[in-house]
Amino acid sequence: MSRYKLLSFDLDGTLVHTAPEIVQACNEALVACGYGELPDAQIEHLIGNGTYELMRKALERVVAPTSESTLDFLLQDIMPVFNTIYGEVSGTRGQPYPGVLDALEEFKRQSIPMVVVTNKEHFFAIKVLKNTGLLDYFDGVVGGDSLSKKKPDALPLNHCMTHFDVQACDTAHIGDSSIDVQTARAAQVCAIAVSFGYNGGEPVATSKPDLLINHFDELRGHVLNRPSLISH
Repeated sequence: MSRYKLLSFDLDGTLVHTAPEIVQACNEALVACGYGELPDAQIEHLIGNGTYELMRKALERVVAPTSESTLDFLLQDIMPVFNTIYGEVSGTRGQPYPGVLDALEEFKRQSIPMVVVTNKEHFFAIKVLKNTGLLDYFDGVVGGDSLSKKKPDALPLNHCMTHFDVQACDTAHIGDSSIDVQTARAAQVCAIAVSFGYNGGEPVATSKPDLLINHFDELRGHVLNRPSLISH
């Protein structure tokens, strides 16, 4: 029997290792617009707030110190380039993390509603989920541009709980970053963190989630009350 009536998942760094394709799109866009490339690790550390914020932070690292208004101007040129490139590569190099498919399959068999709540724009989130074979497991996808506010605001999770008529005490949000833990806290749901994601290169354990897992088998064990699935 499930501990929860609704499971919410972050996407990048939680369900799918998307860093390789995000790094590719970011650097190709930078080069196409006349800038230098960034090291892969630097770009990976920028993942978590959507593509616009990622490219803003990337530009801050390749141009001389400048004003916010100048950055906004530069972003008007580079974002269409990035969007075209990322639209072509999103979901083509990303791989679901070990145990993700087995966990989603079992949760689906148990008829547990599942949603993706990500700061990635909805169009790209759908592409990644579809191209990695995960889309059909989910009952809804909330992107960073789907509502008036995104994570770490509580609105995306509250929206999902209202839609499924589920209380906070019966909901868990699973993510890889401090943003996800903050979101879960804001919505007063269980905060579950995976140890293998991005989180700006910092250990997510410092955000003090309610539960920290190293593999999706541990999530299956926790959600389904099966201690035998939890590795020690």
